[in-house]
Amino acid sequence: MSTPASFLIDRCAISSKYRLLVRLTEYPRKSVAVERQRTPAPLGGGRLQEVSMCRRMADRTYRAAQWENRYASHIKPINDLVDSLIDEGSNRWVPYVDPIYGGVDAGLLCILQDPGPMTLPGTGSGFISHENDDPTAERLCKFMKEADISPSQSMLWNAYPWYINKKPSTSDLKDGIDPLMELVKLLPRLKVVMLNGLVARSSWRIFECKDTSLTRKFRFEVIETYHTSNRAMALDERKKNVKKAFVNAAKVLRLNSSAM
Repeated sequence: MSTPASFLIDRCAISSKYRLLVRLTEYPRKSVAVERQRTPAPLGGGRLQEVSMCRRMADRTYRAAQWENRYASHIKPINDLVDSLIDEGSNRWVPYVDPIYGGVDAGLLCILQDPGPMTLPGTGSGFISHENDDPTAERLCKFMKEADISPSQSMLWNAYPWYINKKPSTSDLKDGIDPLMELVKLLPRLKVVMLNGLVARSSWRIFECKDTSLTRKFRFEVIETYHTSNRAMALDERKKNVKKAFVNAAKVLRLNSSAM
């Protein structure tokens, strides 16, 4: 299911309590022309692998290589943003974005909920990544592979970027909006935003209403689906929904690629 970001601005007049509970099915499903058309940059500078491998972050050597390349040119502006969010004094950790992703060249941005334990350095990878060694990341990896979406086309982010290992509150989501806005500004080739789960959807509603000029300037397709957690994926119909969401995202990416 999808709807253009620019079509959703009028919802800002709705009360915040209702807006956070609103469902996508209440709004028309229309496509929107992408205004920004650029030639994709070639791979390089730290994207060590183009093909995804589920749970690859369990490999210590691979994990170390990704860590060494977390400031590669295509991902540096984004991980510089991450550095600005890490509060060492209060131990507020934000995982770096895996350099396997497209970074500033990404056409797809998947917004998740909040960092899980396997994003922690030491016990985990230190990254937000679909190659992390946990079931949620593994499912995400499989859905991307099945839709033939390469890491270089995509990016992951959390609605609440700091590690808390619990469901973010509405106040938490509001704290995550400014970082999300800064991130979107760093993605000039963004074509699709995928909202994975209710928390991501709620975050996006706040995002839309905080700065409507930004959503009007950057016109992209918005696709809503489920999170890939154990609980969310307990029902087959939800798995089918997520699969369809990634297939639709891949279609948008291909359409815009062929138009360049």
